[in-house]
Amino acid sequence: MLAPQMQMGNRVLREFDSDGTGALRVQFRDDSGTLMRRHFVYLGSSNSQMRDGGCYFYDDGEGGQVQRIRESLGRFTQCSIPKMMSRMGQCFTQARQCAVKLKRANYNKTYDVIGGCDTNGSAYVFSDGVGTISIDFARTIALDLGVENFIPSCFQVRYRGVKGVLTLDPNLDVRKCWAETNRIADNSRYTNRQNNLAVLFRPSQVSLLRFS
Repeated sequence: MLAPQMQMGNRVLREFDSDGTGALRVQFRDDSGTLMRRHFVYLGSSNSQMRDGGCYFYDDGEGGQVQRIRESLGRFTQCSIPKMMSRMGQCFTQARQCAVKLKRANYNKTYDVIGGCDTNGSAYVFSDGVGTISIDFARTIALDLGVENFIPSCFQVRYRGVKGVLTLDPNLDVRKCWAETNRIADNSRYTNRQNNLAVLFRPSQVSLLRFS
């Protein structure tokens, strides 16, 4: 065994191993050995970890703990095994936790920008994996992450079943200001649209679920 090393967290570790004593970050090599007489069972891995020959093992205790953790990550019973492992792997993607809460009333989905065709006749998706975020909400996230002198123009995100990046969109701030100035509430008789939006996701970003 090697000396402990700093490892960026992910959703599974934060929820089930917050003190860092229950999980092992495993990478398969040519050597072998036992670990402290504890029974570790394969838990999962992100797609990039799997490509590198790595994964997470977890102390199964008296048995069944690993299965309970997997069941808590979502419903994967309708998926084939490769698709199940890929979708479960989204939970193990390394990401820094943000304390800023995104309420359901403050995000929605919009369309993808599609046009033209490639040599196979498939349409180009110019907005593939790229959503938008308001300047005000981006500033709030930047402060939470300790970035105080500027606002990043792009964020890579993992949020529920959504993955991809978010780019700054001043139009979201303009629309919110317009609605507040004219005292127009969301879903009012003047408009059935949401005006106080912090984030817009695109269909190409939704990998694990579909929301309305």
